[in-house]
Amino acid sequence: MKYYSSLIHSLFLCSLLLINTDTTSASSQSIINTLPGYPGTLPFKLETGYIGVGEEDEVQLFYYFIQSETTLQEILSYCGSPGTWLLWVSPALYEIGPLAFDLEGFDGSFPSFTLNPYSWTKIANIIFIDSPVGTGFSYATTSQAYNNSDTKSAQYNSSFLRKWFVESPGICQKSSLHSRRLLWRQNYPHGSSKIAKGNEAGLKPRMSLQGYIVGNAVTDANKGSNEKVPFAHGMGLVPDEYFELAKSSCNGEYVNSDPNNKQCLYALQLVNECISSINEEHIAEPFCNFMSPRSNVSRPGKLLVEDPIDLIFLPKYERTLCRHYNYVTSHIWANDETVREALHIREDAGHTAPEYKPKECFAMIKRWLSLYPL
Repeated sequence: MKYYSSLIHSLFLCSLLLINTDTTSASSQSIINTLPGYPGTLPFKLETGYIGVGEEDEVQLFYYFIQSETTLQEILSYCGSPGTWLLWVSPALYEIGPLAFDLEGFDGSFPSFTLNPYSWTKIANIIFIDSPVGTGFSYATTSQAYNNSDTKSAQYNSSFLRKWFVESPGICQKSSLHSRRLLWRQNYPHGSSKIAKGNEAGLKPRMSLQGYIVGNAVTDANKGSNEKVPFAHGMGLVPDEYFELAKSSCNGEYVNSDPNNKQCLYALQLVNECISSINEEHIAEPFCNFMSPRSNVSRPGKLLVEDPIDLIFLPKYERTLCRHYNYVTSHIWANDETVREALHIREDAGHTAPEYKPKECFAMIKRWLSLYPL
């Protein structure tokens, strides 16, 4: 059955963990005062750098730390997945960071920034980590170090955290950790467990986990996919008669259905005809080409735009409908040498709610950090 997503599926995968730390060690990281695309001095503190993890620091994880405007709480965001070309651009510049691309004024030249009124840095410090290794600007010094797993990644992230707190001065007592976006993995418990076990083993600095939140978590792919038919029916995408036929003839099994059950196969064919033209990332938006800066990257059910700049010549009406057009700005910006110099990049390595509903997500995280019911 063709894969598609619900509105809920557009939630970013994350894990938020509140921690307490106590450290005053010196830091050797870089403070970024200006960025190409923003006029003048940045109105917030931006720090970038690399932290080495592994037995011989063979994994170099790149990070961006943005200081909060109003609070001393921390959010650690180790988002991404293997092969993600640039982690920071998506959550920081399209979702929860203080800057956003000026999409209205973008004409195909070098993009400029506006301030994001719903930035989570208004209520919390945020650190974005290009993790796992191979994501964004993180890299490894040996080919073997690129062999990754959930267990290794959780260990590296835990080690990164402790090292970063030791090497960064003035990082305050309360922090929250905002974990990675891995669409098919179950890594959040791993990371929390590693931190907790490190505390039990007496590792310093001690981090007192106070809570976490997970969105869009995949716990059972078959069960999750099986619920898509009832969801499509509930959203009015599949008529009652088609759904009732599928429900009765397939006995509630829509993914691994009996290939000899002709009535079930017929019912699923009717269902598929109803949803085949639905955008799998957001059912309320049209299909649009998926852009990637690498011509050898492909995704099921998506078309690849080898030259994303061509999207600039779309009629303006179509641009507003196609969310992927917005990502042209990041392709131009992040591949500019002046940007990489400004961020102090060493070398290049290899569906989200705050983007779609920034106001609502800002209200949610504000209530969560204040310990109010959601």
